[in-house]
Amino acid sequence: MIYIDLYLEKLDSNEQSKQFQFNEIVEQSQANVIVILGAPGSGKSSILKNYQESNKESVDMYNVKNFIELEKTTTKPILFLDGLDEFRNTSNDKVFVIEKLGSKISSLSNTKVVISCREMDWYGEDDKNALKDEVKTEVEIHRILPLNYSQQLELATKMEIDDSEKFVESLSNKGLINNPLMFVMMSKLYIEHPEFKIASKSKLYRSSIKNVREHNRRYKQNALNILDEDEIFKFGGYLATFYIFSNIDKFDETILERVSNIDFPLDKLHTILTSKLFIEQKFSHRTIAEFLAGNYLASDLLNNSVGIDVKRIKSLFTDSDKIPTELRGTYAWLCSISKNHELIAVDPYYQAIHGDNALFDIEQKKEILLDIRQYSQTSPYFYKFNHNLDLQGFYDVSLDDFFIQELNEAVILNNHYFYFICSVLDGSTVLGDNIRAVIKEKIFDKSIPDHYRDHLIQILNNEDDFLVEVLDKIKNNELDDEKDYLKEALLRKLYPTVINSKNVAQYLQLYHGNTIGHCFFLDDTPYVEQQRLVDEIHQFSLIQKYEEQQLLIHDSVKHFVDLYFLSTVLKFEEDLNAKEIYEVLKYFKSRYYKEYESIDFDRFSWRLKDGQNDEKIQKLANELYKFYVQDELERMNKDRFNFFNFQYFFRLQMSNNSYETLLSFISNTRNYDTNKLLFLDAISYAPRDDEKKIIPIVELQAIAKEFGIEQDLEMKLNPSKVEWEIKSEKRREEQRKKDQEEIKANEDHFDGRSDEEIQRSFNDLHWFSKFIYFKREKKESKFITQKTYKRLKEILGEVILNELIEPELLTIQQLAQKGNNRNIDKVYYTALALNNDNNITHKIKNDTFLKYLYMTSILSSHIGNIIKANFHEKVDTTFAISTQKEYIRILISTHISEIENIIVKYIKNETDVKSLKILTMTNTYNQRSFRDSFIDNFLSTFNFNISKEDLIQLKSFADESNKTTIEALECFSGKECEDFSMAMAIAIHSVFSCNKFRAFTPYPNPKRASVISKMMNAFNTEESIKDVNGIQSSKNICASFLTRDVLKVLKLEECKELLKEHKNDIWSNQIKHAIDEKKQAKMDSQGYGHYPLEYVKNFLLKQSIVSEKDFFEDVCIRLKKLVLRINDSRDEEKDKFYNLNTSKDENACRNILLNDLKLLYEHEWLLTREKHEANDKRVDLNIKYKNHDTYEVQIECKKDKNKNLLDGIQKQLINQYLYSSSSVQYGIYLIFYFGEIKRTPEKLLTELRTRIPNHYENKIEIILLDLRK
Repeated sequence: MIYIDLYLEKLDSNEQSKQFQFNEIVEQSQANVIVILGAPGSGKSSILKNYQESNKESVDMYNVKNFIELEKTTTKPILFLDGLDEFRNTSNDKVFVIEKLGSKISSLSNTKVVISCREMDWYGEDDKNALKDEVKTEVEIHRILPLNYSQQLELATKMEIDDSEKFVESLSNKGLINNPLMFVMMSKLYIEHPEFKIASKSKLYRSSIKNVREHNRRYKQNALNILDEDEIFKFGGYLATFYIFSNIDKFDETILERVSNIDFPLDKLHTILTSKLFIEQKFSHRTIAEFLAGNYLASDLLNNSVGIDVKRIKSLFTDSDKIPTELRGTYAWLCSISKNHELIAVDPYYQAIHGDNALFDIEQKKEILLDIRQYSQTSPYFYKFNHNLDLQGFYDVSLDDFFIQELNEAVILNNHYFYFICSVLDGSTVLGDNIRAVIKEKIFDKSIPDHYRDHLIQILNNEDDFLVEVLDKIKNNELDDEKDYLKEALLRKLYPTVINSKNVAQYLQLYHGNTIGHCFFLDDTPYVEQQRLVDEIHQFSLIQKYEEQQLLIHDSVKHFVDLYFLSTVLKFEEDLNAKEIYEVLKYFKSRYYKEYESIDFDRFSWRLKDGQNDEKIQKLANELYKFYVQDELERMNKDRFNFFNFQYFFRLQMSNNSYETLLSFISNTRNYDTNKLLFLDAISYAPRDDEKKIIPIVELQAIAKEFGIEQDLEMKLNPSKVEWEIKSEKRREEQRKKDQEEIKANEDHFDGRSDEEIQRSFNDLHWFSKFIYFKREKKESKFITQKTYKRLKEILGEVILNELIEPELLTIQQLAQKGNNRNIDKVYYTALALNNDNNITHKIKNDTFLKYLYMTSILSSHIGNIIKANFHEKVDTTFAISTQKEYIRILISTHISEIENIIVKYIKNETDVKSLKILTMTNTYNQRSFRDSFIDNFLSTFNFNISKEDLIQLKSFADESNKTTIEALECFSGKECEDFSMAMAIAIHSVFSCNKFRAFTPYPNPKRASVISKMMNAFNTEESIKDVNGIQSSKNICASFLTRDVLKVLKLEECKELLKEHKNDIWSNQIKHAIDEKKQAKMDSQGYGHYPLEYVKNFLLKQSIVSEKDFFEDVCIRLKKLVLRINDSRDEEKDKFYNLNTSKDENACRNILLNDLKLLYEHEWLLTREKHEANDKRVDLNIKYKNHDTYEVQIECKKDKNKNLLDGIQKQLINQYLYSSSSVQYGIYLIFYFGEIKRTPEKLLTELRTRIPNHYENKIEIILLDLRK
């Protein structure tokens, strides 16, 4: 198998500009679950298979389907799961696939899992979050990047293409060899037919498909089973349509018999299966099937004599304005091949990315761009980055003026349309002079955000002088670049060819921030040039602070510096010896680091994780230590040598030869003091036995004797004790004796008492309970023996089952009045905790005491560092609720009787144990009174359910903090709220966050969207929602909730309501994006676009109906044809609707229409007049499909002069027929237009369309029958 390494990028990361190879990701990632995304044919399976074959002992590989359905598992540390998209495409529940997969993965232990999936079949954050919820760990997402020029050249060479450079250069700018599959397709065609001139993606697919060859060599030689070109596409496309829409994975004999007919005979279908389009009766690649299906629908159904209306073709894919994710590839080909604007307008971006833009002329390209601009206004964050190569061939110089216009529009829109325009331009090899000039202007335009201008910089190729000019303007403070976006874009473009390691430092020191992910372009610096560059970075990183220089290397360049030092270390024994490495480290340590500062290495490098370099690094550390000791000894005028400071010199690894090294430097040529110091330091590193005794004592004694340091050795081994040590030993001995005496006294005490006597003695129980109550180092052994400890523990555990000590204190009334900090409460709580494993509820007959134990358990549950009782988790829910309510009532009457009349009625109806517990646990904290704390908890618990009157009353008792919360809640209780402040928004967030967002999560909640809207209005500037590093204030946390969390939780309809209040502010695009994602997720979860095999067959061959949406479209199409026939007819068709010159009434008009429809379609449709009569005492039309009578359409008819004409869509068609629980979901609003009103037909249609609610926009059609003579 021909294989080259592919590059990937990490998504949702600051490191998006950095490219990784697959082995780096597997070996260095901290995540246990990694998802590899890629475009169709990008090599997802190949990189998994290649790695697995090279690492069979540590890696297992299955496809996702077998892993889930065949109960596959592994005991190896790494598991590859290939083809999530393929399993999802054949599964009925598309969303649940992730949950099943995640559940199966979570059952593995200590296994890193890598999953491959097509990018278009991955449901973004929904999939990632669903997977994280199941596996309970972080999930990392990577994307395979398109082949770059050098990869294309490498692959061409491996495929033995003559003149590889010519081949690659002729195709690399056309977007035809950007992924391995297309590259292989193109190369095979080129090798067999070098004269072919292929300029588009569709022509590449078409040429590859029509040149498929028979697998069976004998058949090929005998010219058997030969299909002509049209037959290949016809039969291949026919089968592909079943593969896409009926989930037919394998075309076995049974399937072939079911799909065959006179136009698609069995023998021809067998023949196509023997071609290289198939492997073992399965399509060789999904992308081939998608092209064939799209081509078949466009050429054989849409543009053929069959002439199925485009709306019905569209209804195969969607019943709304979203295409199911798994069908978008097929839909893109359908759009490209058909060039149908109505199809393209639904999903113009994916058509541009996955279709073939070379098929469109200039005017069509303009139309597509305008469609994408319109698309961006409802899907503002639609663009997937790094798709530049997919857009090659879209740009044309003749479009310059149009692109200039669109670039200006894109800046105003402030959404991803700007990035799309930039990608189209970036995908072109040659730009016109006009567009170049405009791009240059905009780079200097300060009104355009930096994050837009950096993309403009990426577009400019062969403009090095201009780019250097921009860089110098930044350097000379003539162009602001506070966030470093422009510098980063410029240097990524210019380094290392124009700006190199010799002059880049002057620009690196201009960086303001510590953005992780910047300056990865420095990784392209040749190693031989890195030392000088690292030196310059150190020089400009020295800052003056507190009258001394301090080294502060910014994170933007620190990764490069750390990686340089690590790379230097790893060159040991290959390119560098220990002495050379030592000199490098010594150079930097001596110039830039203080004595107790260390050089950092890239400690998180994957090259250190697998342990393969451990031996090398240890050996180097030992060598470096020798040079370090040598240097220390050679330094002049040293009274003390810092041999121990080697850890600051080389922190990557400590030496393990310090003992031998230090002894080796003892010599007769050195003076006594130096030898003594070496010798004594060496003893510190001497090997020792389990009792910490020095092993080589004989060796040390011999050395000591040779160099006259026996006395030093003796003092080291047996140091004489100083006075403080003697006193310390004496104190310890006295304490030991005292402890023994206390143990004896305690033992005598308890030995002299029976179990019953101890149980009745509160002092005994309290004294012992302290050893168990506090979770800390056990000290009971200092006071009693283990035998006595065990006895007392059993006695204490039985206390709650025996006669109670002072039972009058053991009530919830006492707890409510005096708290649970009394010694007696701690005794009984400890006894309760000792019974965690016993079911004692039924053993306690005293109901008062049972309530006491329950409340004690609850009240102590939040105290840290004590033994935990689980009694409150075991009791019956009814008991728990009634006891807590009783306790809370006592609390209120005892401490805050003044608000009792407000509070109690809410407590009475509460049935949630956790909510009651919040009130139960009320305590004073942060110098707040009990009343203020209780009101706080009450507001958090009952929040939007508190009446306006009670809020007003409560405010008079509240402190300032609670008053703010009350004022915020008043805004949603019916009171006018003119100013909803940021403080009020923060207070509401505090309410939400209580009890795991209980006040926020219930759905449906009619107030939720309104509350969030007001909170967003309070945080209405970019500055107010700006991310802040470090400690987060309540304002920061609330802003983060609004920007990152809330829109994920809100339902689709709530987001739509929210958008009405935020049509044009800082929140608009975020809300639109949330709506877009939720609509897509809803479409994906429905599994739309999959039909029984017979339905698809009948649709293709007989144009039969496949779905309710299809039936609706078919009714609309046929009704419009009838309307057109009547509109275009001479007066005889219209005369039926008149009594002489007077228009007939609605009922008569409807009956005429009904009769016409029956004459035309009664063999297919069941047409009835509804028995239900609406308010105007007339009947409406209902149409059902006879072959599937659950498919139905309701027609509401109105004359133009009907007084309810404008309200009829909502009040009659929707409210009477299309309500959510109705069996009818599609309707037609038909107007009999006689010209009896002032509005023209065009104006009337326009006004009526605005009356269709958003969620009915694809379910209601307005048709006007113009009956004017």
